This record gives sequence, structure tokens and C-alpha cells, in this order.
Amino acid sequence: MTPLSNAELVDSFIAAFDAGDTERVAQLLANDARTNNTGPDQIFHDLHRWSPWTSLHRADLDGEPVAVIWVPEEQSDQHPANDPQPVGYISFDIADGSITRTTIHDSLPDGLDTKPEPGTLVTTEPGIDGFVKDANAPAG
Repeated sequence: MTPLSNAELVDSFIAAFDAGDTERVAQLLANDARTNNTGPDQIFHDLHRWSPWTSLHRADLDGEPVAVIWVPEEQSDQHPANDPQPVGYISFDIADGSITRTTIHDSLPDGLDTKPEPGTLVTTEPGIDGFVKDANAPAG
């Protein structure tokens, strides 16, 4: 099996996060992965500190793939995904086809294009088994 490219690994991480799939996130991390948190469950917790409707979108920073963190600007129980805004990003260290380190950044650097491709921004909402795709979000 051909190893995934760095961009494919980040895309897989984003898809797993947006689907609420902590097992898939764990599979993408190297066995000795270092994070600024303590593993897949903590990654989900840390990213949802902004909002339970946090979602990720890939962008490039200095030629490397990153995941931009999006949250609704305003939210309520009746309308969880109101005008999502980028609030930070995740950078990745990748070696031998696995993510060896993730770092969550609480701000956006100049020059980071945070505009998602049309139809790619997925919102999530809390569910019984973790975080699930919003029924109104585009299929990914």
C-alpha cells in the first residue's frame, strides 16, 4: 500500500475529525505521536472548546498543509452553525506516512488563505456517540 501524501494525511485527519471518528484519528497518528494534548479524545475536546460545532478545513501555510479551525460566530440551541469564522489552525509534523505531532494555534498568521472551497465546510453537533455530521451539512 502506498503511503498517503502529507496533504492526504491532513485531509484524512480533517475528515475523521468532522465525522467524530476518534479511532480514525488515532490510526493517522504515529505510535509515538507528540501532541500539545494527549491523544485523539483530547484533540476533540481541545478543538471543541471554542464550540461543539467546530469544524476543520484544509489550507496551505508556507507550502505545508494545515487544518483551519472554524466555529460559528453566534450560536444557540436552535441554530448551531451561524456564519462560521476561522479562529485558529492546526499544524502537523509528518514522517513515514504518519502524523508525529499536532499543534493547535489560537490565531491565524498573515498570508493563510482560510477561504474554504464551496460546499466543503462541515459543521458538527454533539451526539450520543460523540460528534456527528450536521444533517444539513454537505456530504463529504
